[in-house]
Amino acid sequence: SSYYDSYGDHEGEAVYDITQKTITGDGTLADNCYIKNRTGLDIDFNASRQKPLTFKVSKNSSSPQVLIYHTHTSEAYLDETVDYYYESYYSRTQNEAFSVVAVGDVITQTLQNRGINTLHDKTVHDSTYDGAYDRSAQTVRADMEDNSSIKVVLDIHRDALGTEARKVKPVFEYNGKQAAQIMVLSGCDYYGERDFDNWRNNLDFALKIQNTAEKMYPGMTRPLSFDF
Repeated sequence: SSYYDSYGDHEGEAVYDITQKTITGDGTLADNCYIKNRTGLDIDFNASRQKPLTFKVSKNSSSPQVLIYHTHTSEAYLDETVDYYYESYYSRTQNEAFSVVAVGDVITQTLQNRGINTLHDKTVHDSTYDGAYDRSAQTVRADMEDNSSIKVVLDIHRDALGTEARKVKPVFEYNGKQAAQIMVLSGCDYYGERDFDNWRNNLDFALKIQNTAEKMYPGMTRPLSFDF
């Protein structure tokens, strides 16, 4: 449907490999979490993980509690589970059925089904790549001004590993089924350069998410990325 066709006619095109890999066991270990600490700061991640949350998500609320958006809205996926791709494959699309927006839809519906009112903002921020983060920040500010009830904001991406001629697909297995690994990113503003005073609470929450995910589905997460 107006998107790349893995099984289409690709005669004469170069074919590239997709390699599966489970990424784990790298970085600092805190309970069930591995953390890639790229800041150089001496952070007690275990103590951070055990701190109480500074907010509470209300179930069955009539107002949004969670905001999901995408800085890189057009990040796309292959249309089939294959271990190759042709040179004509382009990993961005405005077709939401094959982009990271589809992932946001599933997360939103899953939270809604559990009584957590969730707003999914599908605004396109990467019609040009430069400036996408500035544009998405404007979207978040506007959504939060309109919905003061929002407690959690998630920027959902599709990660890209490998090179133009070889892609790496991070996966794990649970109960005999294969799924994609996720990676949680948590920013740091230790020196107060980014007007991100809430970064410690953000880290506490990120570690709780990762630790819970690993307890429920071992191998689900790649090491958490903690960086400036």
